[in-house]
Amino acid sequence: MVVLDGQRAPAVVAPRDDAPPFDGRTVVLVDGDPSADRDVVEAFAARTRASAAAGADVRVAWSAAEAVRTAEGADALIAPVRVAWLPPGRDGDRRWRLRDLLRLRHRARPSRRARQRMLASAPDRWRLLVGKPAPLSELERRMREESAGGGLPAFVDRQARLALDRCERSVTGSRYKVPRDVEDELVGGRAFEDGLRDLADRLGRSPDEVRGEALEYLEEMSSTQSPVARELWARLARFLYSRAYDLSFSAAAVERIRALGREHPLVFLPSHKSNLDGFVLASLLYEQGFPPNHTLGGINMAFWPLGPLGRRVGVIWIRRVFRDNQVYRWVLSRYLGYLVSKRFNLEWYVEGGRSRTGKLLPPRMGLLRYLVDAIEEAGVDDVQVVPVSITYDQLAEVAEMTRESRGAVKQPEGFGWLVRYAWRQSQRFGRVRVDFGEPVAVTDVLRRHGWPAERRLSTSKLAFEVCTRINHATPATRNGLVTLALLGVDGRFLTAREIRDVLDPLRRYAEARELPGSVDLSELETVEGTRRTLAALMEHGVVQCFDRGTQPVYAIGRDNELVAAFYRNSVIHWFVNRSIAELALVRAAEEQRGTAQIDVAWAEAFRLRDVLKFEFFFSERERFEGEMREELALIDPSWQWGGELTLGDVGRALAGSGALMAHRILASFLDAYLVVAECLATHDPTEPLEQSQVLTECLALGEQLRLQHRISAGEAVSTELFKTGLKLAGDRGLLDARGRSPRDAEDLAARRSAFVHELRDLVRRIRVVAQIDRDQRLAKDAD
Repeated sequence: MVVLDGQRAPAVVAPRDDAPPFDGRTVVLVDGDPSADRDVVEAFAARTRASAAAGADVRVAWSAAEAVRTAEGADALIAPVRVAWLPPGRDGDRRWRLRDLLRLRHRARPSRRARQRMLASAPDRWRLLVGKPAPLSELERRMREESAGGGLPAFVDRQARLALDRCERSVTGSRYKVPRDVEDELVGGRAFEDGLRDLADRLGRSPDEVRGEALEYLEEMSSTQSPVARELWARLARFLYSRAYDLSFSAAAVERIRALGREHPLVFLPSHKSNLDGFVLASLLYEQGFPPNHTLGGINMAFWPLGPLGRRVGVIWIRRVFRDNQVYRWVLSRYLGYLVSKRFNLEWYVEGGRSRTGKLLPPRMGLLRYLVDAIEEAGVDDVQVVPVSITYDQLAEVAEMTRESRGAVKQPEGFGWLVRYAWRQSQRFGRVRVDFGEPVAVTDVLRRHGWPAERRLSTSKLAFEVCTRINHATPATRNGLVTLALLGVDGRFLTAREIRDVLDPLRRYAEARELPGSVDLSELETVEGTRRTLAALMEHGVVQCFDRGTQPVYAIGRDNELVAAFYRNSVIHWFVNRSIAELALVRAAEEQRGTAQIDVAWAEAFRLRDVLKFEFFFSERERFEGEMREELALIDPSWQWGGELTLGDVGRALAGSGALMAHRILASFLDAYLVVAECLATHDPTEPLEQSQVLTECLALGEQLRLQHRISAGEAVSTELFKTGLKLAGDRGLLDARGRSPRDAEDLAARRSAFVHELRDLVRRIRVVAQIDRDQRLAKDAD
C-alpha cells in the first residue's frame, strides 16, 4: 500500500483557490489505470474520509458514467483526480530523456512496471492531481448550454480531463500543454451543429451530406499534441538546424512574449525564407518552455515521417488550394476558432510560401480572413499576433530557389528530398537569428479600420501591420550589406579596402538610423573585418576572389547575382525610402528652371511609391511624407525642398552624403518591370495573354536586354520579379484584351507603349545615380 503522508509521499496538487470541500457526498472521478493507480487513489480517499467533516461520503469512480450514477440524487460534487507521471527534473527543468521516450506509451504514460517502480522509489516523478470539483447540477447546466449531444457522462469526462490538464501544467510547465479530444469537443458543441445547418441551407445541400463532408475534412486536418512526439520533434528540429547554424535571439524579447502568452492566445506569424524556419522556431520555443503551437503547414510536406509525426505535435496539414471549397473553409475557420477560444497558440507563414527573392513577400490573406472570422464566431477579442523575423547568414537552398526563379522546375518533396536536405545542413552557414516584432492586438487594429462592417479593408490593414512589424524586426546583417555593396559596382572586382570604403557610408547610414543589427556591423569598419565577411561568403560561392595578382580582389561569384541579391534583399526595406528620395531629387533637377521643382519632386516620390507598391510595404501617405523628409535631412540637414535645383546641385548633395542607394536598391526591380513592359508591347492587344507563356518570354527578353546593356541588373532576370511586374501591369489594366473593340485595342496598345516609356525613364534615372556614384569612386581612386 502507498502511504501518502509518509516520507516518500509526493505532494497532492489541488486547485489554488481552496481544497475540495468534502462535506457531503463527493465522487472522486479517476482519470487513470486501476491496475497501476488504485493504491494511490484509495490511499488518498481513505485519508480524505478520515479528515472530512462528519457525515461526509467520499466515493471513488473509475469512469465518468460510474461517477454520474453515483452522484445522481444527492447532487454530489465530482472531483477529478489523476496520478501524473512526470519527466525527470534537472536544474529545476523537467523534460523527458531519450531513454524515457523509448519506454513511454501514449500520452507520456510509462508502462505499468515503470509506474510501480516510481511509486516505490521515485516520489519526485509522480504527483496526485486533484482538479477543481463541481456539483453534478452545474455540469448538467453547462452541458445543456455548450453541447449538442453525446450525453452527460461524455461531457463530464471531457471537463474532468481539461481540469486535470490545467492542474498538471502547474507541475510540468507549459512545455507539455496539449489539447485533448479536440474533434469530439468541437463536433459535440451546439455551435458546430447550428453552423453546419446554416451552411447546408446556403449551399442548398442536405445537412447530413454537408456534415459527412465536414467531418472528413476535420479528420484530414486535425492533429494531436503528444509530449513524447513533441520531444522527438524538438530533437529532430535541433538536429536539422544546429549542425549548420548557431541560434541567436534576445532573451528579453522571449520573456516579453512569454508574459504576453500568460494573458492572451498568441498567433506567431514568421517570415519564411527556408524550410528550416519551422524547425528553428519550434526548437527555440520548446527550449524556452513555451506551450506548443498549432502550426498550419502545406500538405505537400506531409510525407513520411514528417506527416505522421507532425500530426502528433500540432501540425495542421492543409490543402494548398481550397478557395472555392466552402465546406473546407468553414471547417478550417471553426477549427481555428476552437483553438483560440481554448487559448492554444497558432502559427503559420503570413507569406504563404518561401520567399525566393530574400525580401518579405506580400501576405496571403486567406488564413488571416479565417482567423478574423474565427475570432468573431468564438467571441475571442484578446488574440495577439506575434510577428517573427527569421534571418540566416547564408542558406544552402538559395541556389536551388534562384534556379527556379530562372525557369527550373521545382523538385517535389518526399523522403528522399528530406534526406538530401538534412545532409546539406551538415555544412556550416553561420548564424540564424530569430527576432520578435512588436505584437499586434488583432481586434484593436480591426476596429480602427472599421471592422466588422469593413471586413476586407480591416483584414488587409491587419496583414499590412503584421508585415511592417516583421520588417522592422529584421536586422541589417553584414552579409546583406556586403552583397548590397558589391551588386552596385558594375561587376568590378574590388580590393577588401575598396569594399570597406563602399560599405562605410552604408554602415554609417544604418548606425545613424539605429537599425536593428547595426551594432554587429562594426565588424565592417576595418579591412580585416571586411575580409572575414568576404571569406564567409566565398565558402559557398556567393563571392569569388582573384588572388594571383599583387593583392586579392573580390566580386559577386559568376552567375550568382540572384544568390547575392537574396541576401541583399533581406535588408533593402531599410533603404527603399532613401532610394526614392534620390530619384525624386534627380527628377526635380531635370525640370526646367522656373518650374515648381518641389511639387515635381513630391509627385515623383508618390509616383514611385505607387510603382513599387507590390514589392514593398509603404506607410500611409501622410506618414510616408514625413519619412521622406527624414531621408532628406540625412542627405543634407539644412536642405529644404524649395528654390531652384540643378542636376549638379543634386549630384553634389548625394555625393557629399556618401550613401548612394537607388542603383543598388531599385535597379533590379525597375529593370524587371521594364522587361515586362517591353514584352507586353510586343503582344497583339486583341489577343488574350497566358501568364506562363509571358514569363517564359520575359526570361528570354530579359537576357537579351542584359546582353545589350539596356538593363544593368543581372538579378532582374527572375520570374519572381516578372510576376510582380505583371501584377503592376494588371493593376493598370494592361493585361486583359478579351472582348475589346478595335478602339479599345488601340487604346490598350497606346497605354502599353506609355508603360514602356515610363519604365525606360525610371531606369535612365537609376543610371544617373549610378553614374554619380561611379564618378565619386573614380575621384577617390585618382586621389
